[in-house]
Order: sequence, then C-alpha cells, then structure tokens
Amino acid sequence: MTTRNFSFFAIGLIVYATVVFLWGETLNFNLPINHEKIANYATVIGAIGSTIAMLFLAKQLIEMELARKSTYRPMLVPDKVKLSVYKPRDPHYGPNYVVFRLITSENGVRKNSHPGIPLFNIGKGMAKNIEIKWTIDLEEVEKFTSKVYIPDELPSWAPKQEIAFIEESKFKTFVLPTAFLICLDPDLREYKGPPKPNLEMNISYEDIAGEPQKDITYYVYAVTLWDTDMDPDILIEFRHTKLSPAELDSLE
Repeated sequence: MTTRNFSFFAIGLIVYATVVFLWGETLNFNLPINHEKIANYATVIGAIGSTIAMLFLAKQLIEMELARKSTYRPMLVPDKVKLSVYKPRDPHYGPNYVVFRLITSENGVRKNSHPGIPLFNIGKGMAKNIEIKWTIDLEEVEKFTSKVYIPDELPSWAPKQEIAFIEESKFKTFVLPTAFLICLDPDLREYKGPPKPNLEMNISYEDIAGEPQKDITYYVYAVTLWDTDMDPDILIEFRHTKLSPAELDSLE
C-alpha cells in the first residue's frame, strides 16, 4: 500500500466512523449536553484515535516488510554483445551453414567463443526459477529467408529457455533462438524482401524466498556492422521500447 493510498484509506475510515456515530445521535443544540452525551463523544473520539494508531502501526509493518524484501530483490539484465558471422562456403558444410560466435577481448586480443549472451543479476539476492520466453512470427521468418532457405531447411524452434538460478552480481548465459539468428545470414543482404522479423524476450523469475518478480520484456535488435572484405559483425541490443520503422532503418 502506497503512502498516498494509505492516507486516503485512513481519512475515509475516520469520516465513515464519524458519520455512523452522528447518524445514531440526535443532535439538538438547544438541549444541554449531559454526561451521557459527553461520554458517547469521548468513546467515539477514543475509538477513532485507536483506529488511527492501528493504521499507522499497520503502515509501519508494511514498510518494514517492503524494506526487508528489498534486501533480497534480484534484477536481471541482458548484456549488449557483438557476434561474428562466419560462412565456411565449403560444400562439405552445405550452402546454409552459418557460424555465430561471441566476440570478446582478452588482453586486447579479439577472441571468438560460443554465442552465449550474459544475463546479469544486478539486484540484491539470488534469482531463481528463471524462464526466458521468445516471441517471433515464424511465417515472417520463412518469408524473410525464402531467397536463401527453403522451409525444410529452417532450424527447429525452441519457445523458451530455463535457468535454475543466478547469484547476486553473477551472470549466466542464454542463446538467441535459431529462427532469429538465421535472419542475420549475410547472404540475405543481397535481396530486397520483407522487413526483418521482430523478436521479443520475456523474462520471469523469483527471488530467493520464492516470491515472483515482475516480468521483464525486451525487444531484441540486431545491427549489422559491415566490412567490405569480411563477413559482418552483428551488434545485439536489448531495449525496453519497440522501435519505429524509421528508427530501425537508422540502426542499419
């Protein structure tokens, strides 16, 4: 309960108690106030005072509980990464074999590794029972890739990924769905077709006490960084807001 809602509730309760009391009283200001009437007024004033004290005590208890929970409230954030794209162009691998690797740097030297994207816990306490769900229109994927892929060649689709836990200030990795990655095939650059399919990422998880946290939705965008002599690098970004077509064009 917020402070503002609590204030409205307390005021409403006091007004309600006062109206109920006065409704039962016969107010005649021409009559003297006797001891019984004084006692009645004193009783209702005392009841209202006790009610206010109980409400403020309840408010303090609520605030203490929220403060206690904030000491173990995790927060999960995916990291922006850069992927390298490599097509062997060897008949042994087939025409549509694409390799994606995560670009990292160690002592200033570029390294390529498995394209696992870090999911950081920047909050307080452990996050557990983490579930990542993906939303993408597979019909749009089929249309977008139709110049290079045929439907039978499209990879299998995994609608969600699960992570048991991520400790505070730690990370674990997840993998982008293959149906999205194939849309980043550099050979598709040669064709002018429908817009690239949108990918949404929804993260649900619990804190260490098993309390469900608010789901987080990210929109996943891929920015292709072209080099005339090499296959491209691709910057993967996660945003809370959906970009307009004009903003998408400005990314490329």
